[in-house]
Amino acid sequence: MIPLFSPCYFCDQVHGEVRRLRELLASRLYENKLDKSGRSAARALLMLTEARDLSFSLLRMLRVDISLPFKFIGLLVTYLIILLQFEKVINPYKFLNKTEII
Repeated sequence: MIPLFSPCYFCDQVHGEVRRLRELLASRLYENKLDKSGRSAARALLMLTEARDLSFSLLRMLRVDISLPFKFIGLLVTYLIILLQFEKVINPYKFLNKTEII
């Protein structure tokens, strides 16, 4: 279970650090505590983090973060319920009591 959770945890940590960096840059720009070259570098880095979200994804479909294992568990439970319903349709007498068959 650890090999499944550790990449998700670290990707979530990277995303949180990028979010904190963006908040710090925005507050420094708002407070006007930087000189002209610092402001231009901060704006460039802020625009870069907006354009390139430093999050990780699988085939550009699934974001790898802490919620990924829970999404897989939800998917497995959903398909398990569907399979149980098909089993009930295919074998209807399997789920009835023996007294109800007569």
